[in-house]
Amino acid sequence: MKIKVLYENNIKKGYANYTKIEVPDDDYTVLINIDYEQRLSEAKPEKRHEVQKFNTMQEVFDEMNKKEYNAQRRFYRNKGELKTPFKKEEMFEAEINPMEYIPDNSQEEERATNYEYEDLCQKIRQALKSEYAEAIIAVILDEKTPEEYAAEINIGTQAMYKRLQRAKKKCKEVFRKCPI
Repeated sequence: MKIKVLYENNIKKGYANYTKIEVPDDDYTVLINIDYEQRLSEAKPEKRHEVQKFNTMQEVFDEMNKKEYNAQRRFYRNKGELKTPFKKEEMFEAEINPMEYIPDNSQEEERATNYEYEDLCQKIRQALKSEYAEAIIAVILDEKTPEEYAAEINIGTQAMYKRLQRAKKKCKEVFRKCPI
């Protein structure tokens, strides 16, 4: 007996793509009984008399497919193109900005760059001493001049240049292909 089965990953944007499976005749009666017992146990006591046993395996799968299909339709029903929320006249009367209905993902991009920055800082801090790591982070990643950073931590500019030189050398030893 051939039956049509609907798998979750075969539902694309609410449209069902069925897969056909060959089931031996003896096996499907066991599956029908299991399905009947399961639906009977899930039913409320006052509704148990309404639960009927399916005759074919295809009916069982059609019922299961209907539940999956409807769940997918419910999920995707509002995922289409944006619709105008009001008529043009109402939009001008109520002073509604249509740009508010367009999704903005700028915060996601900013978060992603922050995660990358924090990850790189963490790797540098683990590989180098704290004074070298902070110098590399401030001058290379934060794009401060060595003079500005030297003034922040109250050391001379020549000491800062020497610290940067040592930090770059150590960074190349640790990372071998340092982007500096």
